[in-house]
Amino acid sequence: MLARTVRRRRPAGESLPLLADLPGADRPGARLALLAAPAPYRVTDADVAAWRAGHPDDAGLVRLLAYGAITAVEGVEASIRRDPPAPSGAGSRPTPPPSP
Repeated sequence: MLARTVRRRRPAGESLPLLADLPGADRPGARLALLAAPAPYRVTDADVAAWRAGHPDDAGLVRLLAYGAITAVEGVEASIRRDPPAPSGAGSRPTPPPSP
């Protein structure tokens, strides 16, 4: 059986607000990096074409997507490693029972 790629369309007018403050030339790369890990299905041909306008090689595109994915994974890893907040009213975390 052949696998096929499913492309979903973004709703009209949807954007990434973080991109608004970037210079125009930096937006295509930032957009690709921001979409790479959490929603790679949202990367469109137009997104890739905008990046390729200034960076025609495949290696640069792969590095950019990998950077976005790795950065997202590091963020998830950091959130997993954080200690959960103590319950209300508890001054500290409970100590484990003594070993027999």
